[in-house]
Amino acid sequence: MVMVVLVLALLQLHSVAGAEAAAAAAGKTYTVAWNYPFQQNFYTHWNQGTSYVVGDRLRFLYNNKFHNVVRVNEEEFLACKASAVPHTDGDTVFHLNHPGRQFYICTHFGHCAAGMKLEVIVNGA
Repeated sequence: MVMVVLVLALLQLHSVAGAEAAAAAAGKTYTVAWNYPFQQNFYTHWNQGTSYVVGDRLRFLYNNKFHNVVRVNEEEFLACKASAVPHTDGDTVFHLNHPGRQFYICTHFGHCAAGMKLEVIVNGA
């Protein structure tokens, strides 16, 4: 009887540790209220002090009648141009699945140039 209780306790402990590991591996979701910015550097300031790691997610919430979002490379980010088709669903999630700098813009006319662009630095897990 003692052996059965011990085995059950170990199984429960393993199950809890597994659930905690899975939750940590899932990462955090950061919500970006994706709107036309008040000022040129709005999203740069919004992003300061945030430390992203592989496994985190960015969730962009926006009015899809006026905005969109697309992940771009650095050259496209600086030029406010995108070669990929932008997302237009109003609730877009990007998985931060590799370390390094990642870039996002709105491709509606003038929005990126006005500051509707975001750069994040993703650290390894």
